[in-house]
Amino acid sequence: QQQQQQHVLEVQLLDESGWEIGATFFGTSAEKYEASLQQGKCYTFRGGAVRFAQPGYARCSHPFRIIFDHGSQIEETADVSSIPSQRFAFSSIQQILSRALPATVDLAGVVIAAKPPFTFVSKDGKDLTKREITIADESLHSIVISLWGPRAQLSDEAFAGYPVACLKGVAVREWRGGRQGSLPEAGILDLSSKLSAAERVLAWWSRQGSAAVSSFNCISLPQVPPADLRSLASIQLPATVTLVGVVIECEPVSTFVMQDGRARSKRKIVVADDTGLSLSVLLWEGRAEQPDEAFANHPTVLLRGVLLKEWNGGFSGSLMDGGYLEFNPKMLESDRVRRWYDEGGSSSLLTSLSAGSAPSAGASSMTRASASEAITVQSLRARAEAAGEPEIFVAIARLALVQTRRRDEVQPLVYSACQEIRVGSTLPCNKRVSPDGFCAACDRYSQVAPRLHLRCKISDFSGSAWLTTFHEAGQSLLGLSAKACEDLEREPNGRERLEAIIQRRYLLHPMEIVVKAKLETYNGVARASALCTHARPLNRRVRGRKLLQGIAEMLRLQDVGSEPV
Repeated sequence: QQQQQQHVLEVQLLDESGWEIGATFFGTSAEKYEASLQQGKCYTFRGGAVRFAQPGYARCSHPFRIIFDHGSQIEETADVSSIPSQRFAFSSIQQILSRALPATVDLAGVVIAAKPPFTFVSKDGKDLTKREITIADESLHSIVISLWGPRAQLSDEAFAGYPVACLKGVAVREWRGGRQGSLPEAGILDLSSKLSAAERVLAWWSRQGSAAVSSFNCISLPQVPPADLRSLASIQLPATVTLVGVVIECEPVSTFVMQDGRARSKRKIVVADDTGLSLSVLLWEGRAEQPDEAFANHPTVLLRGVLLKEWNGGFSGSLMDGGYLEFNPKMLESDRVRRWYDEGGSSSLLTSLSAGSAPSAGASSMTRASASEAITVQSLRARAEAAGEPEIFVAIARLALVQTRRRDEVQPLVYSACQEIRVGSTLPCNKRVSPDGFCAACDRYSQVAPRLHLRCKISDFSGSAWLTTFHEAGQSLLGLSAKACEDLEREPNGRERLEAIIQRRYLLHPMEIVVKAKLETYNGVARASALCTHARPLNRRVRGRKLLQGIAEMLRLQDVGSEPV
């Protein structure tokens, strides 16, 4: 390992006793011996200082480590047959759950997934190549491990066909609520090992492991308890959650080709729980390719590792590659949901949290925040100022004003966004680019698309509020696409015509507006930040029915209060 200010070289030494000890070279000694020391060769070491090893960071179990400085002497010697070239002390993946972190472990497992390598620039300006693989073993647990440099650049074929990987020196740390591994350059990766541990894992995979790939418990995922669907309205996105629900819909498996030429299979299922809500979740590869019979008869499912994002104002759920799927799990949450479904939930009206999804049991689809009751604009302002954590609100209001000028200066309404696909994703970058089309995030000139960024004022009978409004919501409020706004502005007197069109939208139609509010600090002063994430024309029929239901409930309570005691 090399640090920017000082050279540091870390090695593992193994002698004929079979014990390993870590050794560290600093400064000039690291520069002197970095090129001459080669893995697998024998050397004599003199002049080292023995120190206590730091627990958790040592790559072997030895309680001490050796420090070599400029006065140390290291000389290559003839090969000694009694000294093994390498030594593994394997742990099962399940055992990592009980280890104090950070920890260093040796693992043997089957490579069940391998992402394509990608290159990025580190904080100190270095180009790094990384690849993530997922391995599983007989404990029915799996873990995500990051490979770096030449190991990450191995061909995709090296990881295809479920090979057994023996890894030495995997550094395990906590990452976003889970436990993830990283193999440093000093570690060892062997994809063709003949060790007994590798043969044992291979025999297990051939016998039963390959059939259980969809039920491995990935320890790299957040170990969080199941959340009911109603509680999703209050979490900050994106998030990784655990869900328990009943499969109420299941689409057939479909296959598509990604931009890198790889074919992937997916299946969409819709799950519901006793909150009366439903959510669409995408399954991938082996989990999607399970027989249709597994999803028949509305089984309950445990989904651990569902990546939740906001998409078109609703939820988008996707079971991650290392996610966990179990049918009819033996747990209290599953029993409760099954009882609700069997006792009337199957015929109840369900509301979908996923945008653009089909109605469930006759209910119309809804946005993510529609699980909450609509509030007035005055209440929106008050609750936004009191919100410590980000909260989602729904308001029924009209567009009152768009800030087109500020201190007599024309305010831009449209900006150019980068459309290059992000590394490790299928989504575009969408960062603002310079006037000549250069994206600082992607560090290159890229294809662009127009996007709206507006400051809008909404009003109802109780008052008004200013909201920062981005692309999708802005298009709904203006009734214009970003491309139409951009084209209009380029015409002679186009800006004046665009402002006139916008003004005709003022107070025209009531809109259902979803607002994400939180308290932020600017220059030491706390103030509310309100962002319009979604807007759509108000469904007057649905709104009218809800108001009539409220009136009927008020009359019922009034009649109850007037009854004689």
